[in-house]
Amino acid sequence: MNERSDTDLPVPDDDNPELALARDYVTTTGRNVFLTGRAGTGKTTFLRSLRESCPKRMVVTAPTGIAAINAGGVTLHSFFQLALGPHLPGAEHGGGRRYRLSRAKIDMIRGMDLLVIDEISMVRADVLDAVDDVLRRQRDPHRPFGGVQLLMIGDLRQLPPIAQDAEWEVLRRAYETPYFFSSHALAEARPRCIELRRVYRQQEGRFLDLLNEIRDGHATPSVLAELNRRHLPGHVPADGEVTLCTHNAQADRINADRLAALPGPAREFRASVDGTFPESAYPLEPVLRFKTGAQVMFVKNDPEHRFHNGKLGRVAAVRADGLDVECPDDPEPIRVAPMRWDNCKYAVDPDGGRIVETVEGSFTQLPLRLAWAITIHKSQGLTFDRAILDAGRAFAPGQVYVALSRCRTLEGLVLRTPIPASAVQTDPRVTDFHRRLAEAIPSAETLRQDALDHQRTLLTDLFDFGRLARSAERFAALLGENATALPAPLLASGDGILRTAAHDLAPVAARFLPQLDAYLRDDPDAETNPPLRDRLRKAADWFGLRLENGILRPLAAADLDVDNKALRKQLTDTAVRLDSEARVKTACFRSLATPEGYRTAAFLEARASAILKHDEASPGLSAAASSASPRPRRRDIPPTAASADPVSAGDIPNPELVERLRCWRYETCTAQHLPAYIVFSQKTLYALAAAMPADLHALGAIPGFGARKTAQYGEAILAIIADYRRTLGLPDAPPSPTTPSLL
Repeated sequence: MNERSDTDLPVPDDDNPELALARDYVTTTGRNVFLTGRAGTGKTTFLRSLRESCPKRMVVTAPTGIAAINAGGVTLHSFFQLALGPHLPGAEHGGGRRYRLSRAKIDMIRGMDLLVIDEISMVRADVLDAVDDVLRRQRDPHRPFGGVQLLMIGDLRQLPPIAQDAEWEVLRRAYETPYFFSSHALAEARPRCIELRRVYRQQEGRFLDLLNEIRDGHATPSVLAELNRRHLPGHVPADGEVTLCTHNAQADRINADRLAALPGPAREFRASVDGTFPESAYPLEPVLRFKTGAQVMFVKNDPEHRFHNGKLGRVAAVRADGLDVECPDDPEPIRVAPMRWDNCKYAVDPDGGRIVETVEGSFTQLPLRLAWAITIHKSQGLTFDRAILDAGRAFAPGQVYVALSRCRTLEGLVLRTPIPASAVQTDPRVTDFHRRLAEAIPSAETLRQDALDHQRTLLTDLFDFGRLARSAERFAALLGENATALPAPLLASGDGILRTAAHDLAPVAARFLPQLDAYLRDDPDAETNPPLRDRLRKAADWFGLRLENGILRPLAAADLDVDNKALRKQLTDTAVRLDSEARVKTACFRSLATPEGYRTAAFLEARASAILKHDEASPGLSAAASSASPRPRRRDIPPTAASADPVSAGDIPNPELVERLRCWRYETCTAQHLPAYIVFSQKTLYALAAAMPADLHALGAIPGFGARKTAQYGEAILAIIADYRRTLGLPDAPPSPTTPSLL
């Protein structure tokens, strides 16, 4: 087979001014960028190079499985957990299936600086707004895409987004067109647009000229005549040569003939159809026929990531329940079984404004089709040395151009039928958008100003303590609402954290912001402003010390392993969020305190690393989040003179004894399959550590210990207490005068 992905192309020249501008925009600014250019201009290769050198934390996505594989990323829907079907701004999706993100995914979203969307031409406007919804929920609700920078890569002259009639009936009330540039969030974001002009895929000058004419819709008689010279009626397809067709029926006919030429009988695989699933919507033929040696293509993404939509291979074996398929890059054949497609209906609930989705039926079949011929739509993202094109019946804008641009040379192209002028179509809405693009190409001065604006935004965000103060208020409020069930050290910890965040850090930061503006008015480049560098270094020392001592240390010492499971989860979730926010700011301030001062790249690296690693750096919070493992022993937290009145481990009576008793309780409850509070509660745990009873009588006087628990667990607990006293070199406590000692 001769297909290759665009990432196999050579790396573009370093002297390409448009590529240099695009790279500078992505690496030095926070502005959203639409990077476009005709096929073969190195867009995907630019992305590969960017991944290797960009200092920003990026996530790479694409609208389809094959585009995501070629870009080295994942699909938009899978990353953001978007439900299939239309999305209306402000409407809820029925069933609550949107935005179910794991903790790790949320951390990734909060930690990324750059979201790349490859093949943006195939992304519908509503899908881009759905991405905006997720990002605003998890990051900044007041900024487009939550403040994440977007790099959108694609060519609108290629294949358009797919909007079925039923979907467009829902969407047309909110969008002018289905194209991504009609996204409401994108209009608010005002992206910069950069068009690449140098072509790398095709090396023949005349072929490039022909492609450009077709791309712009200029199908003049001379252009068509030159292309149609490649119409070779007697051409016999060679082994591994792929035919590109406009319609599935054409590809099916070619594939049936090639299958019949293989030796032996074909095996049939019949689809299973449940409920309502119109034949016109079948993703595959209801009856598929395969033989060993057949050239095939996967038509669905595998949840186990063994294959993706568009992957090519050959049938190695035919089994009763499926096929074994050999692929060039896989060490062993893939065992393929039937998969399911759902037929969904979408409607807008006029009362609630929700999009309601109903599964009306399903279609189950092997996720494969014969692939001596494929549709042009399936070919996007592939490059061929030799291909046969059957585009006489092209019906969609950009279809002929996509097919032609898959080929490296005019000599490697064979036309099965001549291309008529009617097959070369362009969408006037895209033409109008391209006209507006040409009027908004950024200059070097625009780039400089956008980079300075990015610096200002990063620093302003750093000194905005509103979100951290709100998290501290929520944490303290949770503790206060449950004060009767919580130990005094934990309550004091919440009060101290709130004082630091809301009454110390936030007011000082608010007073610092006008100073920051004044420094930047004098010299807007924070990287080359010596007075600002010195002022930021002093501010970093002041804020960093109070974040560390007033929030991070108390949180690390806070014992959140309370007995009430629901409360424990609420406290832990709030504390983890608060810890993450404080840790990110602390890391950013540390990057300012270096001799080099503020550097955008170092600042972004520090911020992203802190977000992605906050769990590892917060053992106390991580342990509190788990009820299935004993709490690890904390290291001593040394006091500091600059502490903003923190509550540390020293405020807990005999913390080492607390840990010993807690571990014993965990082992006992695990062995007896009991919840922890059955043995003793959190308040009782601290009372035991404070009183260190010496006998059963004193133990029974501890709140929460009656005669039954004393008889059942008393001797074990007293032994732990006695051993703890000996490790400290303390004498044995005298027994109660009314009860003989057990030790």
